[in-house]
Amino acid sequence: MINPRKEHKFKKITFEERQVIERMIKDNAPTAVIGHTIKKSSQSVAAEIKINGGRENYTAEIAQQRVNTVGKYNPYAKARMLIESRIDNLQMQIDILTNNVTKLMEDRNG
Repeated sequence: MINPRKEHKFKKITFEERQVIERMIKDNAPTAVIGHTIKKSSQSVAAEIKINGGRENYTAEIAQQRVNTVGKYNPYAKARMLIESRIDNLQMQIDILTNNVTKLMEDRNG
């Protein structure tokens, strides 16, 4: 007898499926409905959502970046990506403030 589990090929969740998950979370769809829509088990969908910040914080882009950069189950991956994003944001704010101060000084002196 052939073991059906051995014939089944598990496939990772794609970015497009993550986008569907994100959209359906915003529509308050249950994990079972999301799973049925993307043809994944509700357990897989629930794990995907939990690993990537829960229903309140899930974004397809961050979930995909996490998988691409550090692998599936690294608990620090999302935190690292959020910190890097905040650092980039702070650097932009510093640049804007520097430009504004420079303009103010030029206006004051000129």
